[in-house]
Parts: sequence; structure tokens; C-alpha cells
Amino acid sequence: MRKVFKRYALPVICGLLAIFFSSISIYLFNHRTQRVVNEVSESFAEEKAEIMASAISTTFSNHIDMLNSCATLFDSVNLRKSSLVARRVRSIEHVGFFKAVGVVGADGIGADNEGNIFTDLTDKEFYIEALKGHPYVSDLVTGNDGVTNVIILSVPLMRGDVAAGVLFGIFDQVTLDEVISSSHDMLTGVNFLITRGGDILASSDPKVRSIIPGKEGYFATDQLWKSKDSSVPYIRERTFDKDRTVTYRYELDGEEKLTIITPVEGYSWVLAVVLPESAIKERTRMMGLYLSLLILGMVASMGLLITALVLVLKGDSDLVKHKERYELATRQSKAIIFDYDCIRKRLEFSGSYEIILPKGKAVLEGVDADRILDLIHPDDASFKKLLDRADKLLDSVINSEARLKCEDGEYRWFKLKANIVRGHDGRVKEIVGSMMDAEDHYSSDIGLKFREGIDVVTGMLKRPEFEKLAESKLRDAEGGSMYALYLIDIDNFTGVNELLGHAIGDKIISDTANKIGRVFTDKDCIGRLAGDEFAVLLLLSPETKRVGQRIVEDKAYRLCKTVDETYSNGKNDVRITVSVGVSCFPDDGRTYEDIYRRADAALYAAKHSGKNQCCIYRDGGVG
Repeated sequence: MRKVFKRYALPVICGLLAIFFSSISIYLFNHRTQRVVNEVSESFAEEKAEIMASAISTTFSNHIDMLNSCATLFDSVNLRKSSLVARRVRSIEHVGFFKAVGVVGADGIGADNEGNIFTDLTDKEFYIEALKGHPYVSDLVTGNDGVTNVIILSVPLMRGDVAAGVLFGIFDQVTLDEVISSSHDMLTGVNFLITRGGDILASSDPKVRSIIPGKEGYFATDQLWKSKDSSVPYIRERTFDKDRTVTYRYELDGEEKLTIITPVEGYSWVLAVVLPESAIKERTRMMGLYLSLLILGMVASMGLLITALVLVLKGDSDLVKHKERYELATRQSKAIIFDYDCIRKRLEFSGSYEIILPKGKAVLEGVDADRILDLIHPDDASFKKLLDRADKLLDSVINSEARLKCEDGEYRWFKLKANIVRGHDGRVKEIVGSMMDAEDHYSSDIGLKFREGIDVVTGMLKRPEFEKLAESKLRDAEGGSMYALYLIDIDNFTGVNELLGHAIGDKIISDTANKIGRVFTDKDCIGRLAGDEFAVLLLLSPETKRVGQRIVEDKAYRLCKTVDETYSNGKNDVRITVSVGVSCFPDDGRTYEDIYRRADAALYAAKHSGKNQCCIYRDGGVG
């Protein structure tokens, strides 16, 4: 018995002391740190609300970007021709979450995709503001039917430096509620999108949207905000701080409530999240229990276990926070989120990254991170150079587009937005941003089906797409418009592959395409008709005929001079030149077929006159 006592006495005493001190620790924690736990839980809710507000801001910004992309479809459209405008509007009616889209000309007359014709919108704020040359987002306004409440997004249709009209998209009340509801699962409560004047734009619970005008700038709803005589603290317009989140606790109908009001960045709105206090108390209770067990572990393990738990807790907290932020952003924008640590050479993806990388390969390091640039299309070398010299950029923001090779082997267009983070020494530490799949936006233009309609080697339109676009431009040409069609053929290209090899042959095709691109501009229609045949449709400004002829001749001369170059594989040398045939619209024909036939006759004459020259079809013959 004495041996048993000696053997177990000390462990028993230590165990009882451990239980005693653990109980005291838990007691002190529950009574002394409850306020801290409440503050942590409230901060958690505020952070969630701010993430929701950021997602809403992203949704509207993305829809402005969509409208700007669609605005390019109207570059060559006469906005006074209502039939052409209506047809083009109908081609973009399914863009984003818009209930309706439409176009208004500078005269205030326009149409939408539902067939409505507007005769005078010159007094509408969305029209007036966009016509000044910048995007505009309205607050809640009455729709065309005089009943429905809508938000209108509008962008200018530019002709040079002047806005010739306005492209607009409409969010109706149902769509607005869906935008709010898509963020609703983050917190248990009701979300409101509210103007700073107190008008409710949208609600995650459509049953709760009545507005009760209060005194001195107060506002309320029939269920969640009460009259001045109730115990609810009043929220004046001045509490809608632009730069900070405001939290209110109060009791309503015997239930404790928590309301978080946070600004929506970039817009004159706030997001109000109304939560039952029980949701916060439940989280507080769970956090208290968890930390109590943690303290018990500290006492029992003499500090060793606490170190491990703190490290795990910290890592998990950062990971959860990071994941939740980006998951919400990508859910709203359907984007690929990336974070490149320039110092550690570590590239991390989240969101819809599986379109360009195998699933599970979201983190690339070292050489693998550098190889991501190999996914960029060879003809988008300027984009690759932009990333390579990010440390030399004066701006901290990158906005660009490029084609990336996807997992299915096809190239797709992506729109890149990135922020450059620099250290105190000015060196780039991190590049964080998103890539949005822009294939659908680019492919919506007439004939521009980028997956099938773009030549892989040159990045130019293939023949069918070029001809469709050229026919469209000539068909929609305004009175007085002049176009020149250039047919370009590489001289003596038949034997190049045999003399220099196919690799150099492809390089010659690619180089020639790039040189043609330098002579002409992005506004010109450029295509590859066949192996060594190219075509350009050049829009001439409405100038005198003599000036137009000089421009046509100058472009042809520069083209022949720019392409002229000798290539070598070390054994054989080949001089590459081009022959060019040109015809003009409308002098030489009023259809694409007519001017193509005459440009081809001019090209034939250039070939049989010694090559490396240009012939222009004039006055019924070649000159």
C-alpha cells in the first residue's frame, strides 16, 4: 500500500493541481475575456460584409467593362440607321446580367434589344453623363414603363475624341435582388443595397423592401427599421461614412440585432447587413469553448502543444481568409485570380484556373512559374514584354489583353488586370490580379470567331472571316466613305521551304504579317487569304480624291519597302519581296466582289511587270 501511494501520489497531486489551475483559467477566461471575444466576432462579421461589398463593386465594374467591349461593335455603324442599330443591339442582348441593352444616338433617338424605340432621351442623366465621354452608373430610377425601378449603366460610343452616342444596359429589380442574394450565404441575415439618401436599391429578401421616410434624414423599412419612438438607434445620412464600416447593436421586437453598414467602393451606395445577435453569440460561444480547451491544453502540455496550435491556428486563419476573399470575387466575376511573389518566384492561382492549367496545379514555383509565359500566343509578344519589364513600369496597374493556350490546346482571349506591389526600394515584390475569359466578347463581333476564325501563325483573320467583315463594312459604309483593298502576295515563295526549311518559311510568313501590321493600323481590316497571300481593307478619311490616291500609293510603297529582306539558313539566301494590287471603293466597284476582282487584276499586272512593286486599278484599267 505504501509503495502504491509513493508511486501514484505525485502524479495524482499533479493531476489535481492541473485540474484546479485549468478550472481557474477557464473561469477567468470566461469572465475576463468575453468582451475581447465579442469584438473578434464582430470584426469577423464586418470583414465578411466588406468582402460582400467588394464583390458587388466587382460585379458592376465588370458590367461596365462588358459594355465598353461591346461598344467596339458599333464603331462602323451609322447610328442614324435604326435597322442597323437594332440588329447590332440584338446581337449583344445576352451580355452579362443585363435585363435589356440599347443604343442612343447623339440626337437622343435610339432602340433597345426588345424592340422599343426611344424618340427623345436627351434629358436623361445616364445619356447626358455618358455623352461627356465617360462611363456612368445611375441610382434607382423609374424604367421606361413608368413602373419598374431600374439601375442604368451607360458608356459612350466614341468616334475619335467625340462621343457619337451611348450604349446602355439595364438592371431591373429582380436582377438587383439576385446580385445581392448571390452574396447572401456568407452571413445569416438580410442584405440591403442602399443609396446614401436612404433609398433601398435591392434586398436579399424581396419581402423586405418598403421604405418609410423618417425625420431629419432617417430611413427605415417596415420590418427592420422603426419609427422615431422605438428603441432602434437612428442612422443619419452623415453616418454613411465613405471610407469606413459602421456597426450598430440594438434590440427590436424583443430580439437583439446587429447591423453593419459598409461602403461599396467606386459607387455612392452602401451595403447594410442586418444580423440576429444570436448568430454572433453562437460564434462567440464556440470561440470561447475553443479557446478554453486551448488554455487547458496549455496547462497540460507545458507550452509545447500551445506553440503547435498557435502555428496551425494562424496558418488556417490566413488560409481561410485568403480563400474566402478570392472565392467570393471569382464567384462574382468568373475570373482567374493570380498572386506572383517576385522574390520567392512563386505563382499561385485560384478561381477558374483549370481552363489553363491542370486541376491541382494551382501553385507554380521557380522555373515552372517562369514557364507560364510560354502559354502566351507568339503574336502577343508585346504582352509578354509588358510582364518582363514590370519593374520598369511607372504605373502600378497593368491592363491588357492576350491569347493564352488552354488545357484543351486552343488559344482563348483573356483580359488581364493586375496591381504591382513595390517595396521601399521601389523594386517589385508582388504582382496580384485577375484574368477574365474574354473570348465571348471578342467573338461577338461580326465574323470574329477567334477560336476558328484567326490564323494561328499570323494572328490575322482567315479568309472567310476577312471577307465577311469586309463585306459588312462596305455594306454599312456611309455616304462619302472611301476604302482601298490591298491584295499582297509574297514573290517566289514556292521554293522557300525547300531552300530554307519549313521553320524559316513559317518565320517569313509571321514576319511579313507583322510588317503589314506596322504599315497599317488596328482600325484596318487585315487577313491571310492563303499560304502567302494577304489582304487589307483600308478606311480612308472623307478627303479629296487626290489626297486619297496619295495615301493609297504611299501605303503600297512603304509596304514593298518594309517587307524587302533577305533570309538565310547558313547555306542558302533568299530575298523576300511582295507584289501588291490595289482597287478602291466606290470608284472601282460598290461590292467586295467587284473591288476584289479589280485588285486581283492589278496584282496580276504587278507580278508580270517584274514583281516587288505595286499596281493600282484606275479608270477601268491598271496603272
